[in-house]
Parts: sequence; C-alpha cells; structure tokens
Amino acid sequence: MNKVMFRQFNRGSLFTMLVVAFIVIAALALKPTAAYAADADTIILYKNGTLVLQAGTEPQEDLYGEVRAVVSPGITQNGAIYWPDDARDLVKRVVISDSIPFSQSLRFTYWGNLRSIEGLDKVDTSRTTDMSRMFMGCNSLESLDLSTFDTSNVTNMKEMFEWCFSLEELDLSSFETSNVTDMSFMFSGCKRLESLDLSSLDTSSVTNMSGIFGDCCSLKLLDLSSFKTTNATNMGGMFSCCCSLTHLDLSSFDTSNAISLSSLFSNCRKMESLNLSHLDTSGVVNLSNMFSECSSLTSLDLSAFNTSNVSDMSYIFRNCSSLSNINLSKLNTSEVTNMDGMFDGCSSLRLLDLSSFDTSRVTRMNEMFNNCSSLSELDLSTFKTPHLEYMSEGLGMFVNCSSLKHLDLSTFDTSRVKIFSSLLSGCRSLETLDVSSFDTANALSMSSMFRGCVSLKELDLSSFNMKNATETSSMFSNCMALERITVGSSGKLTGLLPNYMNEWKRESDGLSFAVDEIPAWTAATYIKVPNEPTAPTEPSAPSIPSSPTLPAPPQKPTDAKPGATSPTTPPAITTPTSLSKASITVKDRSYTGKTLKPSSITVKLGGKTLRKNVDYTVSCKGGKKVGSYKVTIKGKGAYRGSKSATFKIVPKGTSLSKLKKARKGFTVTWKKQARETDGYQIRYSTSKSMKGAKAKTAKGRAKSSLKIAKLKGGKKYYVQVRTYKKAGGKTYYSSWSKAKTVRTAK
Repeated sequence: MNKVMFRQFNRGSLFTMLVVAFIVIAALALKPTAAYAADADTIILYKNGTLVLQAGTEPQEDLYGEVRAVVSPGITQNGAIYWPDDARDLVKRVVISDSIPFSQSLRFTYWGNLRSIEGLDKVDTSRTTDMSRMFMGCNSLESLDLSTFDTSNVTNMKEMFEWCFSLEELDLSSFETSNVTDMSFMFSGCKRLESLDLSSLDTSSVTNMSGIFGDCCSLKLLDLSSFKTTNATNMGGMFSCCCSLTHLDLSSFDTSNAISLSSLFSNCRKMESLNLSHLDTSGVVNLSNMFSECSSLTSLDLSAFNTSNVSDMSYIFRNCSSLSNINLSKLNTSEVTNMDGMFDGCSSLRLLDLSSFDTSRVTRMNEMFNNCSSLSELDLSTFKTPHLEYMSEGLGMFVNCSSLKHLDLSTFDTSRVKIFSSLLSGCRSLETLDVSSFDTANALSMSSMFRGCVSLKELDLSSFNMKNATETSSMFSNCMALERITVGSSGKLTGLLPNYMNEWKRESDGLSFAVDEIPAWTAATYIKVPNEPTAPTEPSAPSIPSSPTLPAPPQKPTDAKPGATSPTTPPAITTPTSLSKASITVKDRSYTGKTLKPSSITVKLGGKTLRKNVDYTVSCKGGKKVGSYKVTIKGKGAYRGSKSATFKIVPKGTSLSKLKKARKGFTVTWKKQARETDGYQIRYSTSKSMKGAKAKTAKGRAKSSLKIAKLKGGKKYYVQVRTYKKAGGKTYYSSWSKAKTVRTAK
C-alpha cells in the first residue's frame, strides 16, 4: 500500500477501511506475494486466463470475456504493483494493449502456464536497468519477440530466461548489452534450445557469467567467437549439463581475470576433447567439478594450466570414466586445501603419477580415489598431510578400488583425522597394506574401514589407538583371507575379526581365543586357526603286554646283593577323560535375518576351562529364525565322547522412544520390530535395580505404545522394554533395553 492510499485511509472511518479491504480481497480472492513494477493504470485478469495491462480502467469484456480480478494502481508496494501469487497459475496469455513505460523491472517470474505474450512492442524499456528473472520459470512459453526491446541501459540480465523449458528459439539480434555486468544463468534450463546466435551480444562489461548456458541440454552448436570475457571473474558452471555439446571452440576466451571455473564443463557428457592450452588460469582459486561427469572425455592436456592460486580441486575429474591416462605433473597444488572426490569414478584410469603433488595444505581427501576400479597401483609416498582432517566423511578415500594391489600410505599423517569409516572398503585385490604411519588417537569411527578387502592376508595395526573409537562395526567384514593381525596396547579386536567360528591363536603363548574373547588393549599378534572339516576320531587305547611280568617284592637295602638290578615298573596306562560331566555355556545371539551359529562357547570340566580345537571341536548347523538349535561338543586329544547343548537365537531387541507422564501413570512408546517378533514386554519399578518390578505385555509386533495406569502420583519410575517371540512351544525374549525414567503426575 503506497503512502497516498494510506493517507486516504486515515481520512476515512475504520468502517470505510474495512469495507475497502473487503472489496479488494473479495475481488481478488487470492493471496498477494510478488511485485511487478509497471506504470500501467490497470491490470485485469479475465476468467479465460488472459491478463491485460492497459492504460484505462474500463474492462474489455467484449474482447476477453468475464473479468476475474482487477488490480488498480492504488494497490502497490514500494512503487511496484503487488500482484496475487495464486494468479500466476491462472494466467495463460498476457496482452499489453497500450504503450506502457516501465520505469523499474517488468517480470513474469514463475508464470508456469503462460504460453504467449502479445504487445511487447508497446513496452518502453529505454529506462529499464534490471531485466533479471524477467521470464524465469515461464516453462510453457514457446516463443518470444523481443525485437523492439531497448536494452541500452540494462546492467542486469541475471536468470532472464532461466527454466524457460519450452523455448525452442530466441532472437537476441536487437539486444544492446554493452552495459550489462551480470549474465549469470541467463539461459540456464532452456532445455529445448538447440542453437543460440550470440554474435550481437557485447559481453565486454560482464563480470559474472556463471551458469549462463547451464542445463541447455539440447544445445548442439555454440559459437562463442564473439564472446569477450576479459572482465569475467566468475565463469563457474558456464556449460554445466550441456550434455549434447560435442565440441567447443574457446580460442577467443580470455580468463585472465577469472577467479572461479568451478563446474565449467560438468556433465558435458558427449564432449570427447577440449583444447584449453591458451587459458590463463593464474588468478583462479576454484576448479571444483570443472570436468565432473565428462564421461566421454578420452584425453585432457592441462600442461599449460597455472594453478598456483587454486585452493579447491574437489571432484575436478569426477566420473571422467573414459580417461585412461592423465598427465598432472605440471599441476601446482601448493595452495590446495580440498581434494575431495578428485578422481572419484575414473573407472578407466590405469596409471596415475601424483609424485609432483604438494599436499601440505590439504585438509580434505574424502572419496578422492573412489571407484577407480582399473587402478592397479598407487604410490602416495610423496604425500605430506600435516593438515589432513577428512578422509572418510560420507565415503572413504579408496572405496571400491577393486584392482588396487599396491598402495603406499607410508608418509600419511592422520593425527587430525576423526573418521576412518569405509576408508578402504571394497579394495578386493589388496594383499598387503602398510598403515604403520597412521595416528588414530583422535579416531571416533573405524566402521567398515577394511570391509571387503577379501585378499588381505596380513595387517599390522600396532600403531593404532582405538580407545576413542566408538564405531568399529564391520571393521574387517568379509576379510576372509586375513590370517595374521597385530595390535598394540591401545588396540581392540574383540568381536571384530571375520569368520566368528574360527579361533585366533596368540603367537606369544599359543593360547586360542574365539573372536568374541580376544582380549582388548593387549599388544599381541594373532594367527587364524583354520576350522577342521571333520571331527577327529577318538584316540585308541595304548597297547598292553599280554603277560606282564610282575615285580618281586622290594627287598630291604641290607639284603641287596652287589650287581642286583631293580625291578622294572610297567608304563602307566592313560585313558582319555570323558566329556559326559562337562558344563557347556553357549551365548545367545540376536536375530539378524541371516544364518547364525554360536559365537561364544565355554566348556568346563573339573574346574578347568577346555580349549576349542585343542580339547574339543564344535558342530552346529545354526539357523535364521528365533528358536533353539543343537550344538554338539566332541572330545579331542585327552578328552573323549561327546555332549550336546542348546544354542538360542532370540528376537532382536528394541529401545524406548518416549515416556510421557500422565496422572498416576505414564505412556511408554518404543521402536517397532518388524520381523520375528510377536509382541513386547514392558517392566517398570521405582528401584533403579528393578527390584519388585511389574511387567505388562503388549501383543502384536505392530504395537508401539502402552499406557500404564493406577500408579502412585509424583513418583519416579524406571522403565525398560524387550521383545518376545513364541516358537516350538517356548517363549524367547530379547535382552532388556536401556532404562529410561519418568515421573508420574499427581
């Protein structure tokens, strides 16, 4: 509302103000939002979708039909017409019926159903300086006649035609652009444009060209010979997603003032080669994603590139999947801090010499070589990384380098790195790896660090400090060839090594441990003890002479005669000890959906704990579902016979989501378990130790909450939940969840 109208409202009564407001709202029945500056007297929207800008106030129903809404010049905001937001979807046709001078900016931004604009020749743009977003988002507009536009004073054409999806041609021959400084994203998203004649455009003053042709995915021909880019500082994304372009002549390009070339050619998927030898990149600081997704690019000569000021090279060659070789020996990386995803997805790259790289300032190397599936060796021994902080944020540095057989990380400084998860996941061909230089004192996560390294046979982690690492799950998952591993006093392997049915023998004393029993924080080397395919046969009894000679009664020393020989004692007969009285403890396991076998078995006899694969062997088929499964222990060595025990798979546990207090009660909510669960059991007590706890059952796995009532008001209760499953006439329970507390209302 302008100041004149506001003063008029002040002169009238409150009743008059309400009446006027009601009439305006009733006429529009739409919410106002966007401003379009014009000096038109009246804007009228007709029910057939025609919007008329005219000098007079009289509707022309004989030409356009019934009126839907009228906006008078009095309803303005900051001197610009305040047009209803919802009207944009109603307008299909714009008619400018009278000559109208536009003093500020004329915009049809996001008029998605607008198909045609008539009368643009009546628009006087001689004073207009800003044409940014003029037709932005007019995705139904198929043609535009701008031949009468006077653009001599325009300085801003940013996003002028962005997302005009349906435009098939655009005549800019009358445009005078010598004063324009911003053309960023000017044609971005004009997906149907196959060609553009830019010969009339004067770009000598333009400083921002970022994204100017971005996502013009049908553009097959682009003549830039007349383009002057001397003053352009931002050229990032200029040709991004021009996925039909096969050739670009950039010989006239002057990049001497360019600061950013980020995403310059990203997603130019049909581009097979680029001549960039003449480009001056001495002032460029950002090359991130410059060639990202150029999947047809087979060669690239960057020998003339001056990258002495570049700080960001992240994803510069990402998914350049046809590049088999690239010479980067002239690349200056002394100022680079970000190398994230630099070669990610370069799946044809077989050799990569990075010996000239200066990585002394680099802080980020996440995903740097991910999916370089043809790379067989990588020497990073020249890498100095005193500032490196990120190697595995999102995905690890070498994920799925499946052909990599040799990797030299001997000089890496990882003292600042906190996340090591998935670092080498999927490096299927690595047989040896030296990570002795790794400093992991600050490590918080090592989950899946070596996952899928199926050829890795030996690993020395004696330098690893794992005391701060809270995430170590699947650290060695599928490392089935691993035979020898060393840890230091700050290392932990308990429950982490692959193939839980194997024993691991401590090299120093020969003691064997199940995976779950390997001592933590103890320096040692462990060697895998292979499983025996079949149980050994029981040892036969020692042979006994058929007629043993009994010794004569011993004689007193005084009766002994010189030269007499003492009688010989026959050898002792050793009989293997039976396992019939052994106690067997088998640790339950929680349902995972996969076949499970016992991970921890303890066998005791006569106060002695027997050793697996030394004193006995184990056989168990295991299972997938909740229930009981037979485990058979067979004697070995000094023990004979066999004994059975039960191995249980119990339901997967759950956890409490929320406790909501109520009057003399509370409502408990938990996370549902979708499989192998029949219901839930909730217990609660005023005692932290759950002394005297009461329990309630919630039947059905879809149940996720239960109301507990008839309790004492104002009391603090400890609450836990567990799942249960009935199978074979028995009820199996998961372990109790971590307790939460709630205080009942009085």
